[in-house]
Amino acid sequence: MTRRFAANLTILLFVFAAGLAPDAWAQPAAPKAQAPVLVSSCGQSPGPLKLTVFLKKLGIEHEYRPTLPTRTSRRRSTRPSSSSPARA
Repeated sequence: MTRRFAANLTILLFVFAAGLAPDAWAQPAAPKAQAPVLVSSCGQSPGPLKLTVFLKKLGIEHEYRPTLPTRTSRRRSTRPSSSSPARA
């Protein structure tokens, strides 16, 4: 009888706690995209072309650019410089 009481009490407490904290399991609101959508590729995949066809069928304003400018101001090289000794 004691085990049954403990099991029922545990279930009751769990249900009570779940009712008090519904926001703990709520999903955050999904971010909303704004038009125009910029579509680009990171290689030679046909993915961006398929996406532009899909966006066109949905009537969503978009722009396809095969290449985008990169930021080069603080780019670090992965090659060792000639002045520093090479690690063995």
